[in-house]
Amino acid sequence: MDSGASDTMFMSKDDFVEYHATAVCTRDSAKAVDGNFEIVGEGKVTKSYLVEGKEKKITFTHVLHTPTLGANLISVSAFGKECMWWIRCRKM
Repeated sequence: MDSGASDTMFMSKDDFVEYHATAVCTRDSAKAVDGNFEIVGEGKVTKSYLVEGKEKKITFTHVLHTPTLGANLISVSAFGKECMWWIRCRKM
């Protein structure tokens, strides 16, 4: 998770369950190889996580495909108010 990332970004196209190629766009980041990375598509990514011993699936929407970024980034702000409310309530 990255509280400073404005978008959720995944490197591998295989992670996407829905995908749309976009015009190539270049951005810069300290996490990128050589300081720059390309955005080549966007879509939805579904990942499974183990929570309290049970598998839970989370679908990330509006995910950018960034094959030249150095790591996957999950934007905290991209979760939205509803998800953050659920996380706060579950911790109580």
